[in-house]
Order: sequence, then C-alpha cells, then structure tokens
Amino acid sequence: MPPYAPDRNPGALVWKHLDADGRMAITGKVDFNRKVRSSMRQLQNDPEKIRSCYRKPSLKYAGLMCRDL
Repeated sequence: MPPYAPDRNPGALVWKHLDADGRMAITGKVDFNRKVRSSMRQLQNDPEKIRSCYRKPSLKYAGLMCRDL
C-alpha cells in the first residue's frame, strides 16, 4: 500500500463521517469534545454504516480480513 492511500483505509472513511458531522461552529474545547463524541457514538450505534465502508470496491480486502473477527 502506498504511504498515503485514504481510498484504501477504512479508518479514513470513519474520519470523513466525523468531518462531515463537524462542519458546524465550535465554541471551545469542551464543545469540540462533545461534538466529536456525539458523532462517534452515532457511528457506534449504526453498525450498518460501518459495514458500508467495507463494501466499497477499494476496501473489499479489509472486509475479507475482518470477516472472521
């Protein structure tokens, strides 16, 4: 894998979700922390969204590796 390949990194898709959720005004560190945790909890409670990341053609390798976990 190349040193930087976000299209082949499932974690990059998770952060992309966080980035999309975070496009709102941040008023300070506490507010930032609250918004990050809220967004990550949404992902945690939506396993189908996580699974969908592994269905992307460029990430099928990762889905196969994690299938038995």
